[in-house]
Amino acid sequence: MVDQVPPLRTSTRAGTLLGGRYRFQQLIATGGMAQVWKATDEVLGRSVAVKVLHEHLGNDASFVARFRSEAISAAKLNHRTIVAIYDTVSADTVSADTVSADSESATDAIVMELIDGETLRHLLDEPGPVDVNEVVRIIGDVCTALDIAHGAGVVHRDIKPSNILLAKDGRVVVTDFGIAKAEQSNDLTSTGDVMGTAKYLAPEQVSGGPVDGRADLYSLGIVLYEAVCGRPPFDGGNQLATAVARTITDPPAPRNIHPGCSRELEHVILRAIEREPDQRYGSGIDFRLALQDAIATGGVPADREGPATAPPVDLTDDHTGTQNSFAQSERGWLIPALGLLLLSGGLVLAGIFFGGTDTGRDIVRETAGVVGIGEGGDADTDVVDEEPEVLGVTEESEQPPAGPVTVVAFAAFDPFGDNAEHNDKAQFLVDGDSATFWRSERYNSRVFGSLKAGVGAWIALDGVTDLASLTVDTPATNWSAEVYVATGAGATLSEWGEPALSLTQLSASADGTVLIDLTGQSGDAILLWITDLGDGATPIRMEINELTVAAG
Repeated sequence: MVDQVPPLRTSTRAGTLLGGRYRFQQLIATGGMAQVWKATDEVLGRSVAVKVLHEHLGNDASFVARFRSEAISAAKLNHRTIVAIYDTVSADTVSADTVSADSESATDAIVMELIDGETLRHLLDEPGPVDVNEVVRIIGDVCTALDIAHGAGVVHRDIKPSNILLAKDGRVVVTDFGIAKAEQSNDLTSTGDVMGTAKYLAPEQVSGGPVDGRADLYSLGIVLYEAVCGRPPFDGGNQLATAVARTITDPPAPRNIHPGCSRELEHVILRAIEREPDQRYGSGIDFRLALQDAIATGGVPADREGPATAPPVDLTDDHTGTQNSFAQSERGWLIPALGLLLLSGGLVLAGIFFGGTDTGRDIVRETAGVVGIGEGGDADTDVVDEEPEVLGVTEESEQPPAGPVTVVAFAAFDPFGDNAEHNDKAQFLVDGDSATFWRSERYNSRVFGSLKAGVGAWIALDGVTDLASLTVDTPATNWSAEVYVATGAGATLSEWGEPALSLTQLSASADGTVLIDLTGQSGDAILLWITDLGDGATPIRMEINELTVAAG
């Protein structure tokens, strides 16, 4: 299986000197865009976190611009509740005195505060009762951080428990402004691009509309809801369904999930996650004051049990008496809504989430109790995929649906590139017209000019299905691919798990198609991951006229 990012040469990076000042010690985090290293500032004699852009992205002007924008956005924020940015370093600044000539060289790096502590995600996931009173204090401090950021014209855009750090000195620190954007700056993303993590996105982020600080307050309201209730209000079984759910349904009332929640606190939570921005709190301070008043009036809810024992939503089918998953119980509105949104273009989101935004592919780990600052994600003892639970479905949903296979989402897949790969043409993969087609970018060799491990396209079905085959209508010859089948589409290659099939030297039969046998495979998402573009003069690209799935 191909790793999410090129192999990390940690043994050659460790001990090197960046900018004649920062000595790398150990890798503490890695994400789709950068590595985060614990380092020593040899001038000031202190430990720092250094976020280094992956070398294979250094030649992409848009990635570099976004990386530098992160530093500019975050450096203007100076408050104890916001991670401090110390320095930036650019291009060819790693000393060669301690490494071999073929070692990885640095391109752009951000030097920042190293926080000794854990994330709110870690706290919420701990077994046993959750101290809601402590969580309310934490949320209040995040309100302050956001008020400072919004006052400086910076919208975070990815507030979630794993970006809220709990330092051992008692501070609450908001980190990872990696997708933040100054409100007045030129947008570095295409129209309709969506940034953020599905469970915490504001509705206007889902629809690709204008975003301001109220989107951050919405996300923080979702965090508060999860802290009080033991689960977020929307979880549709995969990122797309989860994101869409908040645009067309109301959240369950917190008191229906945690009866110990007061009416006053419930009112604060529900106002924070109102669908319309104008109906939410206008500032972080307004949110914080309302939260304080609610606690003063209604008291703090009794400590709830951990997430594993949080009261589930009753999804019993009145006719059968069986339990349904969220996706099954809401399918009546979910599938038509998805179709309407996809057809109207409102969900360019399908390509954005699963094509691999930074937040979709964030990976982080905690080493020796030190949380690295940078790409977001949940701290753990090993490198783990960001928010993996949003990609799964409950056990009850893993039943093959009756009827024909229905495709509800599709996208090009380019996690090692710019997340585009002509995604605007992805609809031609499933439009039933063999005269239309999706094409990849052009490359200088059949193995992508050695720039990336592959490209591909995925489709999502309306439910978990026993599969028979995938038919690929393509003029390509002698090409190679891996086929992944999963329950829930992944934002990174690693999130798709192991490939179901690895195929080489594929060429169309007399009818112009390649038939791939998927007998024995079951899932609701299929990724065709192309690892060799096949024969042809350079520059070469892949062309697919149609992808057709047959159920078993």
